[in-house]
Formats: sequence, structure tokens, C-alpha cells
Amino acid sequence: MPTSAEIVKRPRDLVAPVAILIVGLVLIAVRFAETPVGSLTDDAYYVELARSLAEGKGPVLDLGPPAPPVSPGIFPPGFPMLLAPAAFLFPYSLTALKFLPLLATLALLPVCLLLPDSSASRTQRLALGALVLVNPWVVAWAGRILSDNPFCLFSVGALLAYGRWRQRMSTGWLVALVVCVGLAVSLRTIGLALPAAVTTHLLLTGHWRRIPIFLAGVALVMLPAVLLELSVGGEILTSAYRQQILGHSPGVADRLGFAWSNLTGYVAELPVAALPLFGNPVAALAGKLGLTRAYPAIQCAAGILLAGTVLVGLWKGWRSGSSSRRERARFLGLYLLFYGGALLNFDGYPSGVQTRLLIPLLPVVYLLLLEAVRGLPDPTEGRVMVLGTILILAMSLVHNGWRVANPLRSATEASGRG
Repeated sequence: MPTSAEIVKRPRDLVAPVAILIVGLVLIAVRFAETPVGSLTDDAYYVELARSLAEGKGPVLDLGPPAPPVSPGIFPPGFPMLLAPAAFLFPYSLTALKFLPLLATLALLPVCLLLPDSSASRTQRLALGALVLVNPWVVAWAGRILSDNPFCLFSVGALLAYGRWRQRMSTGWLVALVVCVGLAVSLRTIGLALPAAVTTHLLLTGHWRRIPIFLAGVALVMLPAVLLELSVGGEILTSAYRQQILGHSPGVADRLGFAWSNLTGYVAELPVAALPLFGNPVAALAGKLGLTRAYPAIQCAAGILLAGTVLVGLWKGWRSGSSSRRERARFLGLYLLFYGGALLNFDGYPSGVQTRLLIPLLPVVYLLLLEAVRGLPDPTEGRVMVLGTILILAMSLVHNGWRVANPLRSATEASGRG
């Protein structure tokens, strides 16, 4: 796999990555304050937990006298831990807490540039970086005190580090892998898909002796978060998450029906996330044009086509003559299997199907879309890749522009404590 020095060989090679970064920064800047903190509920939890940690109380909600502080038992404490330094330095600033998601979003660019295998073209790398950084969901969540973008960074970082570690067996890449995996699981419980995928792949490839080293490293990274949670009477695997994954649909038929419902829902939501011309505004416009019934069918067809193309990209990597590309495809398949299995079995509120839960998968989705194009006859491959990227980027820019003109300001920004 190439290094950053191999990708940027001449000063002019920096022009395109810097241009992508500038466009992403401009979009983030104009949308940075579009959503009041507290309007999504989860962000209010994170703010309060970060402030409590900064005050030395642990990951608890301070409800004020006479009620004692309580552990919410909903989220792992990893994200509030990362927010706590900003909460300590700027105790009255909500904006300061947004800079962690912002920095994580910007860091996605170099990680995405390095994520494709060594045989990938520079065009593919730049396309992947641009598609991720300009995506309106990624842009929006860069300015929200939510864990989605940091979790996305650590997840993609883990995918990158695992491939490098398998190729070079260097201590540095092993450290990067366990740090990324440990932080991902500490931020989001669904991050357990990462150690599950790594462990399974090591078993299937006969490298089982490396599993204890990997798991011990992940446990060490997670130890501070685990000790903090236990210190306030919390749980490593929260009761809320167990309920959402295990506490519903006890019968096999009911559970399969629930998973099928989520699957069809996510197939319809996939183009909303990855081809962002779809969504509620376009659905409303379709209704005004008398296309109320046609629009859901079009959206579903786009989702099926998109999912099918992703599977083609996975299959082409799986059958590749390059051993590194083949093993990476198999590992990505395992990761998608575990992550997707959790999504299909997730009973959230008000629905288990939430587009924001697809944000951490967007780099993988775009990577596999680009992989599906590889191998086409020259110059068809390059033309399809460039035209497809331009088309999706145009959708993203239109969506971002529409949201700038119609910001979400329907709630009052959180203030005070509790």
C-alpha cells in the first residue's frame, strides 16, 4: 500500500487534496451552526456527560438537588471522555465541543486517500476523498456534538491500519489498529463489529496466534472508559443497547421479520445517504408534482442498484488476482456482515432505520462503488469513474446548498445545566 510520500511526489500533487479540503471546510463553515445543540437529544447527553467528567464527577448526569447524579446507561463514555478537555477549558462554550467532530471530519480526507490498495489510481483516491468530505451528511455532522464522524474516522482508520499491519506486520500499524478499534468501541457499542471482523479474519487466514495480542491491545485502550463507567455503577455493555439488540422480538420468525423490515428500510435509505439528491425535500417536491407513488419506487430502485453495485465491487475484490486486494475485500465483507447484522437487528427510536447510522459506512460504500468500476476497458474505466464522481458530487453540492438556504432552526439552543 502506498504511503503519503508516494501519493504526494511533487508539490503540485497537493493541489487537488487541498482543493477538496477547502471545499469541505467552506461547506462545514456555512452549516456549522445550523442545528441548535440539544435539538437531537443525544447531543445534550454528550454535553452534560462531558461537563460532568470535566468537573471530576464521572460520566453522570447531574440532575441538581435533591436528586443525586445518575449514570444514563445509554452511551459508552468514550465520546464524552474525548470532549471533556474542551469542556474543562471552555465550560460555558457549546461551540468548543464541536471542534472534535470537526477535526475528525477533516482527518477523514487523508485516511480516505490512503484507504484504497496499492494498485488504485490517483483518480480513485481523490474521488473517494472528495465523495466523503463533501457528502452533506458528513458535512452536517461535522458541526454537531455527536459521535458519528469521530466513530467513522476511527472505524475507517482501523480498516486502513489492519490492511497495513497484515502486509508489513509492523508494531506501529498494530498500535494504530488497536487504538482505532479501542476508541471506536469506546465511542459506539456497534464498534464491536471491528474486533469481531478482525478476529474472524485472523482465524480464517490461520493467524490465530495474533488474536490475543490484538485483543489485549484493544482492552488496554478501552480500560480508562471501562473503569470510568464502572466507577459510577454503569455497565460495559449498557442495558439500553442490550434491549435494542436482544430485548425485542423473542421468536425466531418475529426477529427475522423485524430484520427484514430494517433491511428494506436501509435499502431505501442508502441512496439518501450516498446519493444525496434523494430525501425528504425531493419527496415533498415529488408529491407536489403528483408523483407521490412513483417517488418511493424510484428511491427503492436506486437503493437496490446502489447495494448491488457495492456487492459487485466487493465480489471483484474478492476474485482479484492481487492477494492484498483479495484479502482486503474479504475483511471488508466480514466488517459489513457484522456491522450490517447489528443494524438489521437494532430497535431504535422512533425507528431502527436511521440514515445517520450509515455515516460510518459511507467511506466503505464509496470505496466499493469505485472498486466496481475498476477493470473496465480503457478509457471506459476512467470516464465512468470521473463522470460518476462528478454526478454524486453535484448531488452533494445541491443538497448542501439547499440546507444552507433552509437551515434547521426549529429548536432553541441548549443552555444552563441539567
